[in-house]
Amino acid sequence: MIQKRLRIPGRHAKNLLEFWTAMMVAADHMVTVIEDAEQPERSRMVAAAIAFCVPDDVVAHARGDAPPYPWKWMLDRWNQGHAVWVPRKEARIAQMAGGVNVLVQCYGLDSVRYSGLQYVQIQETLSEHFIPSMARRRVRHAIEEVCGPAERDRHKAFGLDVWRDYKEFKALPDWVACPEEQKPYMMGSDYRQLAQDIAKTNTAVGRMALLPEPRFGFTDLEQNVLALALRGSTDVEIAEYLGLTLVTIKKRWDRIFHKVEPFGALDIALSDDTTAGKQRRSGNFQADATFAVGNLV
Repeated sequence: MIQKRLRIPGRHAKNLLEFWTAMMVAADHMVTVIEDAEQPERSRMVAAAIAFCVPDDVVAHARGDAPPYPWKWMLDRWNQGHAVWVPRKEARIAQMAGGVNVLVQCYGLDSVRYSGLQYVQIQETLSEHFIPSMARRRVRHAIEEVCGPAERDRHKAFGLDVWRDYKEFKALPDWVACPEEQKPYMMGSDYRQLAQDIAKTNTAVGRMALLPEPRFGFTDLEQNVLALALRGSTDVEIAEYLGLTLVTIKKRWDRIFHKVEPFGALDIALSDDTTAGKQRRSGNFQADATFAVGNLV
């Protein structure tokens, strides 16, 4: 599915899988997968998006003279030993300062089994889940290569701009063989400019550009614990959902309270159910914590 969408020759599949595996181990990344529960167990995945934090020189290359299909030149750079992603610890530091650059590297959609309205619904579902994941990062630049005029216009509605249409590469053989609905466009946004562009402040990406500065320094795991707790999950349920022990969840709560105590911004109360790990925590965040959009970093 991904190979077809990104026009990846089979001879590169193994090397690209190694690249993605290494990236998911080391980089600050996000993965969103949409499944169809009505399909057989091994055939349920219908869409997937993988994004990760990249250094400034990758953004400059993507915006400047990079050829079509980022997977190609990023794979070449990685094979040559160049840095093409930002490790988790460095990304965490960057998020507390100027922010990170996020590049969508893999964006698969099953166009064989699904078409028409179903295909559009899958696209919208993927976006609805993926955008909140993006909002949990303090983003400087968002980058994504999309396929065809329809997706170009859809992403423009999200608030992204067309950075590249690759006109200078139209003489390449693989470009000539590319059908119109698969023509690539490099889309991107500079969040600092978005915050000053009144016409775009109501777009999905524009709203993220207006998030207040992060205050608490929560890790992704701590944010997950908070999100589940505020939806009514008990510590036992949180542990089961995240695949962790109850002791680990308790330790995460200790760290959360330690981080927010100086601000007096978090008021968590336990219900009357005192069974170990089964309390439901109800919480209040100050408005400037903007928990509703996931900016608890």
